[in-house]
Amino acid sequence: MKELAKQYDPSQVEDRIYQFWLDGGYFHTEADPDKKPYTIVMPPPNVTGQLHMGHAVDNTMQDILIRTKRMQGYAALWVPGTDHASIATEAKVVEAMRAEGLTKEMVGRDGFLERAWAWKTKYGNRIVSQLKKLGSSCDWDRERFTMDEGCSEAVKEVFVRLYDQGLIYRGNRMVNWCPHCNTSISDAEVEYEEKDGNFWHLLYPVKETGEMLELATTRPETMLGDTAVAINGEDPRYAHLHGCHVVLPLLNKEIPIVCDEHADMTKGTGVVKITPAHDPNDFEVGLRHDLPIVRVFTYDGHMTGAADKAAADAQAAGMIQTNLRAREVKESEADAEIAKQKKMVDLAAQEAEVQQRKLDAEVRKQADAELYRRQKEAEAQKYEAERAAEAAKFAKQQEAEGIALVGRAEAEAIRQKGLAEAEAMKQKAEAYKQYNDAAVAEMMIKVLPDIAKSVAQPLSAIDKVSIIGGDASGVSGVSGNVPVLMAQTMEAMKEATGIDMKEIVRANSIQAKTDRNINVTGLDSLKPENPENKTTEVTAE
Repeated sequence: MKELAKQYDPSQVEDRIYQFWLDGGYFHTEADPDKKPYTIVMPPPNVTGQLHMGHAVDNTMQDILIRTKRMQGYAALWVPGTDHASIATEAKVVEAMRAEGLTKEMVGRDGFLERAWAWKTKYGNRIVSQLKKLGSSCDWDRERFTMDEGCSEAVKEVFVRLYDQGLIYRGNRMVNWCPHCNTSISDAEVEYEEKDGNFWHLLYPVKETGEMLELATTRPETMLGDTAVAINGEDPRYAHLHGCHVVLPLLNKEIPIVCDEHADMTKGTGVVKITPAHDPNDFEVGLRHDLPIVRVFTYDGHMTGAADKAAADAQAAGMIQTNLRAREVKESEADAEIAKQKKMVDLAAQEAEVQQRKLDAEVRKQADAELYRRQKEAEAQKYEAERAAEAAKFAKQQEAEGIALVGRAEAEAIRQKGLAEAEAMKQKAEAYKQYNDAAVAEMMIKVLPDIAKSVAQPLSAIDKVSIIGGDASGVSGVSGNVPVLMAQTMEAMKEATGIDMKEIVRANSIQAKTDRNINVTGLDSLKPENPENKTTEVTAE
């Protein structure tokens, strides 16, 4: 009888039993309509190395569940797989290349992909082997890799379905971003460092009250992306500012003051600038108050407006890569040892270039800071000048409006006077129209005394008239001029109006008043003036 070993040797038992399970197809599952399905899709481990204790615990729990359901008569399926983990795998491959003195630029895109697939083959197979060592009862006939063509098609199919159902939408979220890789990274890949910083105190003018609202921040460069200023709704210092707005310095942009619990009354001034695009807490405040998101950094880590610089850097990097590829082709034609030595020289030159770039970057950083300070001073001066210009413009507008009001009042007075005069003339015309010739005759009779007076007036001022002639007709001619002139006046009025004034005058007053509707007045004023100190002497020679 064979004696049992005093210590358990898993290599003598587990591999043999597990292979027995695989050969018997005990983990394989087919669709069975008579059985209730139960499926687990393994969260695929990353092909970045080896499994750790977390993987062991998680996969053991999955194995317990799937074995239990399998024994209970379910159509139990456990689908295994691995994840390419693009960014994490890239970091591992780059680290391994660095140990060889190589960079991605040196090997090129195709060379790097070749190395990445070799990494997957090595460590992906190791992970699968470790899962089998754990005794995982997966259906290995259905093993998948996240970059398999079938998986890609399935992902696209599910994505389109969810999109058509309105369950997928595009939105803005805070993510961990790598400015070198230009992609998002997971929380597990982020390494946090504590650094000493400064509190910068800023003054934002309040639009409604004119006061200056003081706040402190460690990120003054993000003020260009501010979309609100937050105060605590319970803070009595700022109760009068609820619903007000501040003017964002440099941009002269109006943003709201919101009440939010994020503003801590015990910290600083109790006022917080809100930049939803560049802080996780500010992002949440922005969601609660429906604030816009303004990004002030480019994806390569520059302030917005440095896109041209980023494009130039990318172009320069492409030229460097092209030159390096050409150099590598030339080196491959030479002796291997010479190529190796030359490569070492190139690496040293690149290292020197990197150091030189760091030195240049530090110098440029200081120059950029000085330029930034001068630009801000110029912008502040521009802002003050614009404010003064706006005030002068407003004063001119007020003056123009006052002049316009006076002009409109005077025009209205003139218009009203014109309307009144027009109305009087209209009424007079209506009266004249009603009485026809009688009215015209009466008007003429009223002015006859003035006409006679005007005709006789020159004669009343003559002290002496000397007529030199052969006969005495000159005297009678002078005295007879007045009646002649009056008669001529009567004839002229008859021709102009059609009214015979002589006939009216000859008519007796009763007949004139009854038959002709004429009231002759003012004839008494036709008596000639004969002042006592005036004498008229008419002599003939």
